[in-house]
This record gives sequence, structure tokens and C-alpha cells, in this order.
Amino acid sequence: VGEVLKKVKLATRKRQVRLDEFMRDYDKLRHGAITRHQFDTGLSSAGVRLSAAETNALCEAWAYDATVDAAGQPMVRWQQFCEDVDAIFTVNHLEADPDIDVLGVT
Repeated sequence: VGEVLKKVKLATRKRQVRLDEFMRDYDKLRHGAITRHQFDTGLSSAGVRLSAAETNALCEAWAYDATVDAAGQPMVRWQQFCEDVDAIFTVNHLEADPDIDVLGVT
């Protein structure tokens, strides 16, 4: 999963895109989870090209077991995933800990 996450981070950095812009509209209830298909579509729309195995690995790593889709598959925690990817652009919640070493966080 680490290598796939690195691949996603590099692709988003290269294209200067934020993944949440491509996934937010799928989460109509704003509960932080979307289906695997919506997750894959969001990645593709953002220009992140992954194999089915790589996408499945990400879906498993960010699975939200409390909610399942119509096919019985766990939903994907897209907000947490996007926060993890966006760490290449900024440090989340820096205002809560302004003395953090930002160079050692990514």
C-alpha cells in the first residue's frame, strides 16, 4: 500500500490537484465514505491512473467497515485518504500544534 500511496501522491503533486475536489460530490450525506466505484472514478477524474489491484489495495487500506454499499463491499473513507495524500501540500491541523517540525512530517 505504501508504494501505491506514494504513486498517488506523486501524481497529485505533479498535476497540482486536490483529490477531495473530485470525490466530495459523491458523498451526498457528507459522512466521509463513498463506494469503491466512486473512489476509483474520483481518482481517474483527477488523472491518477492505477491498476485494479492498486485501487483494491487502497480501498482495503481505507475501508470503512461500518457501512457497506449495495454489493456488500465496505465503503472507502475518502476524506481520510485525501488528508493522507494532501500531506504533500500542507500539514493538517498545524494551528493546534504550531511548534511541529513540518519538514519531518510528510
